[in-house]
Amino acid sequence: MHKKPHHIIFEGTELTGKSFLIYNVWNTIEKENSSELPFLDGCTWFNADVGLFGTNDGWPLINGYIEIMKTLSHRNMIFEKFHLTQHIYSQESDMSTFEKNDVLLAELGFKLIITTVQPDPTLFEKRLYERSLSNNTYERIKKPPKDYVEDLEKYKHLAEKSQLPILTVDMTKIPNDKYLEVLEWIRK
Repeated sequence: MHKKPHHIIFEGTELTGKSFLIYNVWNTIEKENSSELPFLDGCTWFNADVGLFGTNDGWPLINGYIEIMKTLSHRNMIFEKFHLTQHIYSQESDMSTFEKNDVLLAELGFKLIITTVQPDPTLFEKRLYERSLSNNTYERIKKPPKDYVEDLEKYKHLAEKSQLPILTVDMTKIPNDKYLEVLEWIRK
């Protein structure tokens, strides 16, 4: 019996532990579904925001990814940031493009994981410092900690408008084993 592939989108403001959580979910799904070939073909992880979300190329990029999703619908797929991030970064008040893409994603069977943390500016200060140690280019795009706190609400509000099944995961403490909660939820 062929099992249904996992189609997952992880969303949430910067510095909320998305990559940490995704790695653990991806690693498990990848190992469970990998072929005998020397490929990582058990689960494909796309970091969808390649610096273009919020620009005029953001929605066309989303549309391109949706075509990729259709092509790979038989495979396990994880997308790190997608239509919620594009909508928030572009600061659009018109919801029609978001809603159109949300419907397409629902039809493709995607589930949405929202990462969040406690709304504490000092937590974001600490994570900003840690990120700057591992990624010196982050200095160009970082925001004040209070902006990340405000973004938590934006993601929460926008996720409530989505048609996709949603799980919110609190990533205030890292490391953790929250990926087990995600795996249990997506397997239902």
